[in-house]
Amino acid sequence: MIKNCILWNNTNGDLSIDRYQPIDIIRFSCIQQEDHLDEFTMTSNSNIRDDPLFANPGSGDYHLQSRYGRYVPELDDWVTDSQTSPCINKGDPSMHRGREPDGGRVNMGAYGGTPYASLSSSPIWTEVNNNQQQSIIIQTTTDIEP
Repeated sequence: MIKNCILWNNTNGDLSIDRYQPIDIIRFSCIQQEDHLDEFTMTSNSNIRDDPLFANPGSGDYHLQSRYGRYVPELDDWVTDSQTSPCINKGDPSMHRGREPDGGRVNMGAYGGTPYASLSSSPIWTEVNNNQQQSIIIQTTTDIEP
C-alpha cells in the first residue's frame, strides 16, 4: 500500500506498475508521473497530481511550503511562505495525525504525522524576549479543514 506519499520529479518516472494489475493500492498520495494511472484511480483514491511545493528540494529540504508556517531545520525555527502546498491536510483521514502541530488531517509526504509537519491554518505566533533572543510559540489547536 502506498499511502500519504509524494512521488515527484523522479528521473525515470514515479511508479513502475503493471498496467493490467489493479492499482487501488495507491491512496491519498501526490503523484507527478502517473502514466499507468487512469483518472478513476487518481480521483477515487484521493490522489492528486499538483506540484507539492517543496521548500527547497535542491538542497534536500522536502518540507511543504505553507502560508501559516513551515519548519526550517537549519534555523531550528518556523517561517511562512507566500503559498501553501496542496499536500497539506490531504493525507488519509482515517490515520491519526500523529504529532503534527495543528489540528487538521495528516499531511502527505515525509513530515506528515511529525512535529515538523507544515501548518494548515494560522497558529498564534508569540514573540518572547529572553536575553535578546526571540522564540515562536505555536498554539496547537486550530480548525479542521474538510
